[in-house]
Parts: sequence; structure tokens; C-alpha cells
Amino acid sequence: MSDEQIKPAKKWYQYWLLYLLILVVLLMIVGLWVMTIGGHLDTTQESAYGTAKAELQNAVNNYQNKNNGAPPTINGTVTINGSTYKIINICPLLTQNEDSLQTIIESLWCGNGSNDDNWDGGCAECKAYSSYIWAVDDEGNIYSTCVGEHCRSSGTNGFQGRWP
Repeated sequence: MSDEQIKPAKKWYQYWLLYLLILVVLLMIVGLWVMTIGGHLDTTQESAYGTAKAELQNAVNNYQNKNNGAPPTINGTVTINGSTYKIINICPLLTQNEDSLQTIIESLWCGNGSNDDNWDGGCAECKAYSSYIWAVDDEGNIYSTCVGEHCRSSGTNGFQGRWP
């Protein structure tokens, strides 16, 4: 043998600290990626909500212009942010603007009785997965509230973390 001694090969477990460090870094990267994707999904849903709200506002304005300022409502009301508003009847709006209201149709919550949702005008069946009740004030401004356990808040106007 020479003066150089043969060193024994290191076993895999002798690198445990390096393996642990690599695992921690990978978990941090995955965590950041998940948070980034989740943030984009929420932004996309909020954008879809805003588009649908604008389409519904245009449909309500057109209806009021053709009907002496009267908004399209049913007999029911809903409380949003502590104020009471009339629930929008989607049926007369569909006859005038059905193509432009497809995104809003998907959002309309199904109530349990009469005069508690936007479908109570009787023109179509609502979707079981939908979340919003849309309402209008006397000036024609529209409001919405999200209904169900998947909403951030119920009884509050605006996007509530769920669409449709």
C-alpha cells in the first residue's frame, strides 16, 4: 500500500443535513407556487364577477329605459350591508338580453321558497352550484350577496371569494 490511505466511502446517512436542507427548499418553492396559483384564481373569479355585474347593470338600465324607470323585480327583498333591496327578476331581462347575460345566469342562487331568489319569476331552472342573489335599489343600482357556506361573507355586497 502506498502512503495514501484509502478512506472509507461515506454512507448516505452522513449527508442527512444536506438532504434536510434540500427538502426544506423544495417545500418552500412548492408553497410559493401554490400561493401564487391560488391568488390568480381568486383574481380571475373576481374579474368574472365584475364582468357579470356590469352586464346585469346594463340589462337593468335598458329595462328601466323601456319601462318608465321601473326596475325588474319580484315581490321579495334581501338585506345587504344593513339595507333592504328588491330582488331582481331575471325573467324579463332574459327576453331582451339573453346572450349577454349567460355569465350572470350561472351565478343566480336557488332559493328554497317563493320571492327569495332571482328565478322566482318562473322563466327557467336555477343551477344548484350558484351563489349570488342580485338586487336593485330604486335608482337602478345593483347589489349582490353571496349565499352559502363557501362564501367569505353573507349579507355583504360584492365579490365574496366564490364564482359563480
